[in-house]
Amino acid sequence: MVNCINPRALNVLPKCADTSKNWTMSVCEEKRRQVAAILSQTQVKVHISFDGWTSGNGLELVAIVATWYDVFTVTLKNALLGLKEIEGRHIGENLASSVSAVLNEFGLTDERIGCYILDNAFNNDKAVDILDDVNSNRRLHCFGHILNLCVRALLGAGGESSSEYDGDLRWKGFPGLSKLHRWKDG
Repeated sequence: MVNCINPRALNVLPKCADTSKNWTMSVCEEKRRQVAAILSQTQVKVHISFDGWTSGNGLELVAIVATWYDVFTVTLKNALLGLKEIEGRHIGENLASSVSAVLNEFGLTDERIGCYILDNAFNNDKAVDILDDVNSNRRLHCFGHILNLCVRALLGAGGESSSEYDGDLRWKGFPGLSKLHRWKDG
């Protein structure tokens, strides 16, 4: 069918099952080299964020992202440095080991790293303590995560039960809002 549409297309179609995977890996490696070159030339601190989670098929994963300011284009840049499988559970030591391996691949030493921006999990505190030999004050809490926690607490998602509500039905299912509503009414 492809030959009927465009016979020249046969020259670029994969010949075996591994070809697409190899092409993808090749592009990924080329992009990795480009990001490494950019990071090695930047004169500013590179900020690191990472987050761990468990995939649907049970893999323990951590994603590591670098953010920096490009003085030449006057823009904020970021890049996914790695998506690594964690050996073991999401404890601080295991996260630090995976993140450290990725940072070393990109030549990001303590002196080149600005801040670690992470959600509020205790295991992240431990990971940064292990990663950050120089200065323990570089740990920042992710504002998006803090905002998410505040809104969830306000709406009552995952916190207290809505069964204690006894007032206006508009607030049913939102115990945080129903408490504010009752408080406002006296």
